[in-house]
Amino acid sequence: MKRQIFNKSHYLRCLCSLFLVGAMQFGCNDEPDGKIEIDINAKTKNPLPQIKINHVVNFETSDQSIFGEISTVRLAGDRFYLLDSRVSKALYAFSLSGKFVNKTKYGKGPEEMINPYAFDTGTENDPDIWIYDQTLKKFFIYDQDLNLLKVKSYPGVPLTDFQRIPNQDVLIRSTFEKDYEYTLYDSNFEVINRFVPGYTYRGSQALGKAINYVKQRTLFLSAFDYHIYQLTKDGATSVYYLDFGDFNLQQSEVEYGGIPAVWRSVKSGRRVSHPLGISENEQYLLFDVQYAGELIYMAINKQTGKVLRINDFIDQGRLPKCQFIQITQGGLFYAVVEASEMVHFGEPGHVNVTEKPTDVGDNPFLITFDIQ
Repeated sequence: MKRQIFNKSHYLRCLCSLFLVGAMQFGCNDEPDGKIEIDINAKTKNPLPQIKINHVVNFETSDQSIFGEISTVRLAGDRFYLLDSRVSKALYAFSLSGKFVNKTKYGKGPEEMINPYAFDTGTENDPDIWIYDQTLKKFFIYDQDLNLLKVKSYPGVPLTDFQRIPNQDVLIRSTFEKDYEYTLYDSNFEVINRFVPGYTYRGSQALGKAINYVKQRTLFLSAFDYHIYQLTKDGATSVYYLDFGDFNLQQSEVEYGGIPAVWRSVKSGRRVSHPLGISENEQYLLFDVQYAGELIYMAINKQTGKVLRINDFIDQGRLPKCQFIQITQGGLFYAVVEASEMVHFGEPGHVNVTEKPTDVGDNPFLITFDIQ
């Protein structure tokens, strides 16, 4: 049986609690100045921009480095970090060349984790790796080579995502908080502020990369909400609104239909999901949505407002089928590719970008590319 690298249900996981989400001073249909109109069915106009695959890295496959399903990927400094929260329950560190560096320990010992659920690679001045154990309600803090430094207890409600920001504050998203989706804590986990209240619905919704920090700017997402928020001194404000027209979900659909009905509408193509993950640099805002059974990655040029569908490059054979697409501050995009997809990409009619034969049982590849 083919080993499944990607957790295909990652974005659609439904937890069991009830929580509140929605807009802060904006309702679901209110539109800030940063409104972006998107035709979800429109392909990027030909000819597509030039795209160049710069690097192809095969993550080392060994007894130590093999994993089951990737749930989160991050690039920080000279390390790639891959979290497998479901099978091996460990965080893996690889060098930029794909060499295995280290992984965290699973178990019930004092230096071991039971349920690593989310992790953060920190800021320019605080590059330690924090991993949150959902069962133990503790942060395990490591250096960049995943050597354990200390363990820190977390007194708040269970979290689903978090991001450290300058001044040692921590922004936390929780699907268990009954009044607000986001809480800003200081370094001692004393509450500084809470924001993004909303409306109730049955169940709760996980996101992918819900928070993005780069160069003193923190953006974040809320489930079933098309606003992209920015953390400010006074709380948060909406800086972008993704307008898919009649394909945007309505508040009543979420409140009365619940999560199963919402995802049926998304899968059938009647609705576009809220953004599931974000990253940005000076040129692009990158996000992904679900629509008609497909995960679609879109890059907005912040200078021109032009919308690029990354999937169009895949459809034309100029990129292998990939997931976890993100963008670096230096301008490069990076993404993870299953070994089986890399084999297909090297077949006649595609571009062979690997120098060695690829086995479908290998660990996945990571590619970097830029769009010109």
